[in-house]
Amino acid sequence: MRLPILLLMLGALAASAQTRWTEDAANQWYAKQPWLVGANYTPASAINQLEMWQADTFDIAQIDRELGWARAIGMNTMRVFLHDLLWQQDAAGAAKTRRNVPESGKSAPDQTHFRAV
Repeated sequence: MRLPILLLMLGALAASAQTRWTEDAANQWYAKQPWLVGANYTPASAINQLEMWQADTFDIAQIDRELGWARAIGMNTMRVFLHDLLWQQDAAGAAKTRRNVPESGKSAPDQTHFRAV
């Protein structure tokens, strides 16, 4: 049983090594990317990163409005923090609200980065 798993792992490793970009390809891709302008984001109605995501205080309309303001002044990326206590309290609810943010509308910046704390 161990041998097939080992062979599968070696095959996956070999495949990933073959698809790695060259330094030149990586530099060409990077040169096409826009300059990132953004900020860490917590809505004005939330006192901290945890309150932003809790069911009682999650407000997608306000988040969409504020991310629209960010886009209007030229921001193209936002970092949103995901607190581990939220996952401990309500993992299913946290996943549901987290999925709403990038889909919250065309007014949001081009990129939303989620960072666990």
